[in-house]
Amino acid sequence: MSLYPDHTLSLTSLTITECLGCQNLTANFSKADNVHVIVYNSLNVPPKDQQAVTPVGQAILLLSSQSYADAHLESAPFLKTGKGSIILRFEMIPARPADEGEAAAGEDEDSDLDMDPCTSRQALERIKRREERKERRQSQVAEKERLSKSVQVYVKRRFDELAFLDKVFVEIDGGELEMMTVQCFISQFFVSPTHSQSFLGKVHEKYGGNWLKVIQSDRDDTSHFTDSDSPFLTFVNLFDRTAVKPQDLSYRVGKVYLEVSERLWIQERRFVLDLFNQVRRIFEFITNNEHTVWFVLPERQVKDPTRPMSLEDLDFSEVRSCIRAVADKSDVSCTDSNHSLKDALMVSFQLAFATHVRQSLMVLSHMETLSEYMTMQYISAQYMNDLYVKEASDPQWICHCYLQRIVNMALFMGTVVLIEFPSAFTLLNGGRKLLKCYQRHVNDESVWELFEDVSKEDNFSVNNMKKHVDLMKHTQ
Repeated sequence: MSLYPDHTLSLTSLTITECLGCQNLTANFSKADNVHVIVYNSLNVPPKDQQAVTPVGQAILLLSSQSYADAHLESAPFLKTGKGSIILRFEMIPARPADEGEAAAGEDEDSDLDMDPCTSRQALERIKRREERKERRQSQVAEKERLSKSVQVYVKRRFDELAFLDKVFVEIDGGELEMMTVQCFISQFFVSPTHSQSFLGKVHEKYGGNWLKVIQSDRDDTSHFTDSDSPFLTFVNLFDRTAVKPQDLSYRVGKVYLEVSERLWIQERRFVLDLFNQVRRIFEFITNNEHTVWFVLPERQVKDPTRPMSLEDLDFSEVRSCIRAVADKSDVSCTDSNHSLKDALMVSFQLAFATHVRQSLMVLSHMETLSEYMTMQYISAQYMNDLYVKEASDPQWICHCYLQRIVNMALFMGTVVLIEFPSAFTLLNGGRKLLKCYQRHVNDESVWELFEDVSKEDNFSVNNMKKHVDLMKHTQ
């Protein structure tokens, strides 16, 4: 249960000491909004099952993800235990300030005294009730005051001793340092994500676009997840037996159970369709309304053509998704579509899930192909405009700023989002703070370095590329 359910999480700073490939690294997060872009350059291609690439993203997950809550950190291949620690400072900001008038009204409530004649025993009971009311009011006022103020939180997780691997040390508003389990800390300050990025990727690879499997499953391990596991059919199979007497108790219980199951079945299907619709809207926004995604659901059986189609007629166990251009009439398979669109679809699913489960923090990573596509598209547009655009009225080649659209959507969602992008060529609007992580070889070891920068609205990097290419042409 969260201690501050009506508060918004805001990251302040992160310190990494002698772990995650860092000696002593401190990242200060922007207070302008809750979307933080981390530009990085890695020496090696990160594995797809690694939820975060940079030490900043990895440290945040070590403090906010249930996947790394216990002392068995084998699932965190980027971490070497035996030394080091991470420290996160963040703020819990109330959604609205306290209502001072409400507290004052509470003081006046039940303040009138009963002046009727009474015995000494009755007088003692009245005094006792007044004291209980006073204590109750004071407790309510104190709780409202606590929930109406911003809370500064300091948390440290150590990896130098085995006994502390599943523990964190928490300090609230400069109070005493308290030790608790990582799982308890996450439940108090974070809304844990139901579906991780790596889980989405594994399920997509295994089931070839059947995204209903993602929604049906609430576990990270898919090794025992088979096609027969369908919550829509569970109740029906329970009562798939020979007919019993109409007045039999088990028959009546089964009938009621199936009726309730059918209602839940319909509600689940409505939820799935609403989620698909939200994913489609997010995807269309990210692609600037040039592409859309379709979810194809076959019919469960041949229905009466005279009867209108309903939710009961759709076979949700065989959902397929396809990406298509808005102006194109032919379907494009998600597996065969352009790589940049697949990345955008994955981001759309993550953002949609985060909204539905009220996830307080998430990390978006593995956008290598999207970065390459954006860079090449922008350079191509610049060259084509130089070659063919002679007048201001001539049509121009354009490029897609997908990353900026993802940032805008994340801002709209209101969730703390860390976006790891593998290129300094971001095409972001000017003025956004960037955290830049670069991996270098130092004494035969890979070490991460961190710098802070601000995005700029210019194309100096493109001009330098063009000058370099032109110079090579002239020297050949």
